[in-house]
Amino acid sequence: MLAAAAPFAGRPQITYAETEQRTYRCYLDKEWDSLITIGHRAIRHDIDYYYLRTRMGIAYDARGQFIRSAWQYDQALGFNRKDPFATGQRYMALTNANRPLQARALQATMTREQRELLCEKSPVLEFVSLDLGYAVSNAYSKINTSDLMGPDSIYGEADLYGNNYFASLGLGFNLSKRFTLLAGYTYLNFAKRKTIQYSYAEDRLDSTRIYEWGYQNFYSFPRVSNDVPIDYFIVQHEFTMGGVIALDRGVNIIPVFRLVTARYNNTSAAYRQEQVSDTSFFFYGTDTYYTFPFIRSHYSFTDKDTSFNNYLFSLTATRDFDLLTVGMSGSWSNLNGADQLQASGFVTWYPLGNLNLYGTTGVTMLSEEGDGRMLYSQMVGGKVTRWLWAEGDFIWGDLSNGNTSNGWVVYNNTGRIRYRAGASLILTVIRNLEFTFNYQFFEKESPLYRYATPENGREGPVVVKTTWERYQAHNMFIGIRVRI
Repeated sequence: MLAAAAPFAGRPQITYAETEQRTYRCYLDKEWDSLITIGHRAIRHDIDYYYLRTRMGIAYDARGQFIRSAWQYDQALGFNRKDPFATGQRYMALTNANRPLQARALQATMTREQRELLCEKSPVLEFVSLDLGYAVSNAYSKINTSDLMGPDSIYGEADLYGNNYFASLGLGFNLSKRFTLLAGYTYLNFAKRKTIQYSYAEDRLDSTRIYEWGYQNFYSFPRVSNDVPIDYFIVQHEFTMGGVIALDRGVNIIPVFRLVTARYNNTSAAYRQEQVSDTSFFFYGTDTYYTFPFIRSHYSFTDKDTSFNNYLFSLTATRDFDLLTVGMSGSWSNLNGADQLQASGFVTWYPLGNLNLYGTTGVTMLSEEGDGRMLYSQMVGGKVTRWLWAEGDFIWGDLSNGNTSNGWVVYNNTGRIRYRAGASLILTVIRNLEFTFNYQFFEKESPLYRYATPENGREGPVVVKTTWERYQAHNMFIGIRVRI
């Protein structure tokens, strides 16, 4: 009888001595691919030590895979936290991987002599960014507001978003090696159009007939409709304060507070009815009037200068691994007068070990006044040329009253956002100067409200019926970011 093959029979156990000998030889001969293959095989067999990790880090540096080399140097520092070589190499890898905040945090573990050798300046102002954008909406032309009222409606209202423009300023301040203060201000100006349509029975004196005994008035009560279009603007200011706390082992904590203040002129309609009477007959002989009662309707409009403040608190934590950055975030906000709780989990992946190809996959749970919904997001980016990167992103789900980018972008819409798709070009002219060209497409829905009388002629309160009409918006903006 043949004995069962032992696990990994085709793969003999690698030894420490063999690992040390072969990786050192590959290091001397600059056989980086072989060194990496042998190193990962040894780690799978529980052989792990300082020199193995540093050699693998050097190999990944030689291949331009700086994200992977940063991870290897971090593992090497797990064996010797104060080792100057691995610390310096990890600093350079983080810098080359475009992780300046983590590289700066690593300086906190360096000696004065090491920091002096880096010849790195330490300005208080880390970066300045400016974004300017414009959004085009087809809601005015796409959504028909000429028939807001159905056959049983007495009042209809639509409040549509037109075009808008915005400007955003961001600042980063290095308050310590491990803490960077982030501050931002955003100005938005939304064009809006509110359309009010109402109908009522208008009392009309059609004719009067004269008789020998007197006269008689003839009335009709036709239903008439009126349209009232109102164009106005919402001016919104957003102030953001946050920070990045860079800890050891690639851990980042990102708290954010955002204040949203908006102001606009709100026009509202008020309905009033009164019972009146008018002459039906008049008799000459007795000088007597006979009247009949009816209901007369009135609509009036008032303008009110309206402003409100909303708040958002967000907390995000991320952890770097070899080819991944794993993160989670949570936030609370009270946008548009409702409470929102939002929780997200996301993974950023670097399959090539650098920024030549990367992406972020995320799932978000958003609960608003107990009504929950899911959001799914995907971003993929990569290097096109030496100084140019391209990104594409897609978010599926209702983004209204939600937030993205760790609370730095809020969508306090009064309608729905079905999905968002976008593309970006990132141009690095020189190392510390970056331009961004961004386009975003939104599929949105706006509510139309119809106030109807109860069915079958029954008496009772007015019934509000809501329908949702789709429209599209195109956002375009350009950004510039300067690192000091």
